[in-house]
Amino acid sequence: MVKQIRNGEEPRGARAHRRIPATLLAVMGFCLGWFVPIGWLAYWGHVDTVMTMLLVTSFAVVALGVPWLLVRTSRGRIDTTSAYRPKQWLRGQFETLTGRLPSREAIILILLPLASAAIGITLMGVVLGIVAAGG
Repeated sequence: MVKQIRNGEEPRGARAHRRIPATLLAVMGFCLGWFVPIGWLAYWGHVDTVMTMLLVTSFAVVALGVPWLLVRTSRGRIDTTSAYRPKQWLRGQFETLTGRLPSREAIILILLPLASAAIGITLMGVVLGIVAAGG
């Protein structure tokens, strides 16, 4: 449950973070980097899926490249990560453009689509392998 923050007051002990710790960024990068190689391995050798995998690869390059370019060309120091350890960071608040969220909720909202895509493509590849083997 999200507590409403009124008149700019901060709950006790809550800290507003604008940067994500490097450990959690690595988890996000792993999820994004996982589904392209697994997709290629799962669908390798099927002529009708090569174009689809090229589109997925292009999407992944854009999904990783655009934020990277924005960070590289920004005027501020956006490319630095949070100095807090993940356990400390998860106890605070995360500053977004529309307001503050509890950090735990923010990381779930960030990781859920990435992890579900990585797990989904892996499971589809396993099922495809089982079907191709005739089992």
